[in-house]
Amino acid sequence: MSCFRGFYSFWSKIRDRKLKEAAHEHGVTITKLIDHTLADLADFQQTSGRSDPYKVYTPFYKKLNTYLQTFHQPSSPITSNDLQTVDLQVMEGGPDLLGLF
Repeated sequence: MSCFRGFYSFWSKIRDRKLKEAAHEHGVTITKLIDHTLADLADFQQTSGRSDPYKVYTPFYKKLNTYLQTFHQPSSPITSNDLQTVDLQVMEGGPDLLGLF
């Protein structure tokens, strides 16, 4: 199993999709970890019942606080200490992955 950290920006989503497709083509199972936000943004948005961003901090804070107390789960039981680094230059199919970016 391989892990990578996912992000929310437009280009990061494209990169993550390409990485997932390339890994799948090479028979590599990957797990996407979200670790840079307090909560999963899509889940928070769905739970809050809002489709537009908050414009006033206090209602956002109250909703986020309730969400975190009710639904918060660690993003993964896997920590960075559990991960291994691989050299894509020497890994079978690795140079193909490097060519995507």
